[in-house]
Amino acid sequence: MAFLDSEAPADLGADLRALRDVSARRGWAATVEGALRSLGATGGVDAATLELAAARAAAGDASVEYDEPVDLAGYNRAFELLEGGASDAEAI
Repeated sequence: MAFLDSEAPADLGADLRALRDVSARRGWAATVEGALRSLGATGGVDAATLELAAARAAAGDASVEYDEPVDLAGYNRAFELLEGGASDAEAI
């Protein structure tokens, strides 16, 4: 984890705490893999990205399969309302 060597003290402390906390939940191997994935994807490591990447690594990159297609129409409509795309909130 050579990326730690070039960090500022405040960033180093935050990243070391994240590595400690995530490894306690996901295991050290998954945490190291998560850190490598985070670095590759974003160029850095933060607690949220590390947690997600380590969780995926620990799960063997298993995908979630749903029984039926996901319908996001309700969310799309809500965002339209928030952005002023409808004149009336009762339209939902």
